[in-house]
Amino acid sequence: MKKVLFIALAVAMASPIQADWAQAIKAHQTQNYQAAKEHFQKLIPYGHADAAFNLALMYLQGEGVSADESMAIAYFTLAEKLGHHGTAEGLAQLRQLVSAEQLALAEQHFLTLAQHAKWWLLPEQGPAKTVYLPARLKGDYPIYPINAFKAGVVGYVNVRFLVDEQGKVATADVLDAYPEHTFNKSALRAIKDWQFEATGEKYIRFWRFDFKLNETLDIDAVAALIEQHQLWRGAWLGSSHHQFLLASLLELLDTQKDLLIVVDPTLPVEKELDLTVFTPKAKVRANFAGFVGHAEVQVAADGTITEQFNVHFAAENTLESLIGLKLSGKPDATYRYRLSKASTSSRRPINVIPIVTIPASLTSRFWWEKAARNGSKSAQRIIAVYDERWAQILIAEQDAETMAWFAGRTIINGEYQAGHELLDAAIAKDYPTAHELKKHLQSMP
Repeated sequence: MKKVLFIALAVAMASPIQADWAQAIKAHQTQNYQAAKEHFQKLIPYGHADAAFNLALMYLQGEGVSADESMAIAYFTLAEKLGHHGTAEGLAQLRQLVSAEQLALAEQHFLTLAQHAKWWLLPEQGPAKTVYLPARLKGDYPIYPINAFKAGVVGYVNVRFLVDEQGKVATADVLDAYPEHTFNKSALRAIKDWQFEATGEKYIRFWRFDFKLNETLDIDAVAALIEQHQLWRGAWLGSSHHQFLLASLLELLDTQKDLLIVVDPTLPVEKELDLTVFTPKAKVRANFAGFVGHAEVQVAADGTITEQFNVHFAAENTLESLIGLKLSGKPDATYRYRLSKASTSSRRPINVIPIVTIPASLTSRFWWEKAARNGSKSAQRIIAVYDERWAQILIAEQDAETMAWFAGRTIINGEYQAGHELLDAAIAKDYPTAHELKKHLQSMP
């Protein structure tokens, strides 16, 4: 239990949010329609289809506003285009009940509303291209803070940093950490001494430091804390506060390196909390010689390999196939296993890790995205790293942290004037890392 003590503290320490779906619904249920309207409208730029749908109902029924069928049609149209299910039929019927003048006015209203949600009405971008990441040549991992070590606290820190032409880390900050502030200084102190392959170019990179003790994370204790603070229930009810904290705990579970976690988007989302998939599995070994490379295998009950997938044999490998070979220990036929070995010269044995498949609802990314939609600025900053639409939204809202790092990337990509103007704007907001970025990027024209 000691290893998750700070989880309970973090629940109490979490910062308030600016706009929240749960608050909007509560205001509506208590007939505080003005507050409900304001909350719903703040969520529109985040592509919140349910917020648009509820605003449509408010205008249709005259709740806190004058009944306005044209405005209702505009919001229903926006909700449909943002992906709200079950809107099309009712919208079609409503359109038949109003005049041509009302339809024309509804179209004008929609065009105005669409500007507020413009980033979510554009075609989705394809997956990001695979980018070569230079190897780390040297640098120690962070020192475990003594107080955290004594208390048995575990956690992680996601760090974002600028690497210069010589492969040295020029500046860095913390994108996300759990528990908040516990490991930040140690992580930043370590990363600033790291050395990567020199590329002759600057680039921005990310790294997650996992702070783990020898003991395995107590999955039951994590589940109990989620239940104690009703994080799962609150997350499904739409509270960005609960969603963000739940995402942090799921990211913490992902730090367990004795599992290879694969997300299957086709699996149904879990409405009941079940973390048993994260439970550590029995140790399994591959004692056969000649294997170098990586592969996934399926085994029989006695550990015999019956199928192999995604096989990559390195040049040093002497095996033609893995089928028929045997894993020892306590293999489980319900799982696949990933085998990997870098070189025959390595004294380390073949690494064997069980592969577990989970639905998206058991991932941090799933709940960070929901928290972002529901108004969490911290979640929006995290998701902006993966989705440029969020970066553009945060820049429009003058978020200094996002402005600074997006400016850095813009300058590196050759858009010097726009990048430096944006970076100067972040500096004007006195974001400390913006000053550091300016110092290291000012030589770029």
